[in-house]
Amino acid sequence: MDSCPCLCLQPVIQKKKAEQDEESLDDQITNFKASLSDIDEALDLADYLNENLEKINKKVASGELDRKEANKITNDLIKSYKREIAKRSNLNPTTSLPQWAMDIGLTEPKGMTIDTDFFEPYIGR
Repeated sequence: MDSCPCLCLQPVIQKKKAEQDEESLDDQITNFKASLSDIDEALDLADYLNENLEKINKKVASGELDRKEANKITNDLIKSYKREIAKRSNLNPTTSLPQWAMDIGLTEPKGMTIDTDFFEPYIGR
């Protein structure tokens, strides 16, 4: 008699677990698709950067730009694209030092700020 409730609940428990597994799989698929979209955007930015660098090289080859000016434009362009790619791929930006750093007594440098575009919290493994 005592085992009857457990046996009766068994199909309900299994169904609930299957629903949770299905939800989890749906979440994983959604997250994976979002990641692929982010990668596509980053690749599009990289392609656009490459096209602009080729244009600069053509202008240097034709004499329209001198090498010094081209280097400055190229460096500025690369810097801005790196920042944009970092912004798009940094899904978990941080605004302070990680907790482990504070736990050992480190403090944020005075007069400096964390670049949230490039800084992501360390997740211990």
